Amino acid sequence: WHFDELAWLLKFESRFVRGDQYAVALALLDRGNVVLGVLACPNLPLSVAHPHFPNNEVGCLFFAEVGRGTYMQLLDGSSTVKVSAVENPEEASFFESYESAHSMHDLSSLIAQKLGVKAAPIRMDSQVKYGALSRGDGAIYLRFPRNGYREKIWDHAAGSIVVTEAGGVVTDAAGKQLDFSKGKYLDLDTGIIVSNQKLMPLLFDAVRASLAQKSEPQP
Repeated sequence: WHFDELAWLLKFESRFVRGDQYAVALALLDRGNVVLGVLACPNLPLSVAHPHFPNNEVGCLFFAEVGRGTYMQLLDGSSTVKVSAVENPEEASFFESYESAHSMHDLSSLIAQKLGVKAAPIRMDSQVKYGALSRGDGAIYLRFPRNGYREKIWDHAAGSIVVTEAGGVVTDAAGKQLDFSKGKYLDLDTGIIVSNQKLMPLLFDAVRASLAQKSEPQP
């Protein structure tokens, strides 16, 4: 199949979620393992950090195949992308969901504080966050839904391989890989964290400390 044809199909069959950022995501599972992922992000600019730069094209297609890396395609062709190489948390920025039901913003803020992150969070809809992180627009993605919310595999399968094939790490809060083999819901420990390999150990420590602090009885 041809990625140009797929880009056209995703663009015209897409469903607007908010009129802001949204993604159309496809993933191929082989015995519970994600082996191919595609993210079409029609409203995503070439630079999230500087969306008003001149010639900042809008509309990106990310695609990844296991063992073959992650690519981003614009109108003028495609190129390999890599996650951010940031090692110092103070220099990192992080993504979280726009919807408060999908992410406890207060917990994300506490984690960022413990890490020493100075930048304000970038809040975006949909799996666009995975695409943006895969090309280094940010270094961390935190997703901690409120109690009662169950994550669906189709909300993370394509994005997870796009990030991992770009050199990133996607796990739950306990450090376990996401398991897409158990039906439509993900069996998670608390939430999902995404980063590069250098920052992930520090991120785990901050997540554990923050979860422990949140669980302490309040005076």
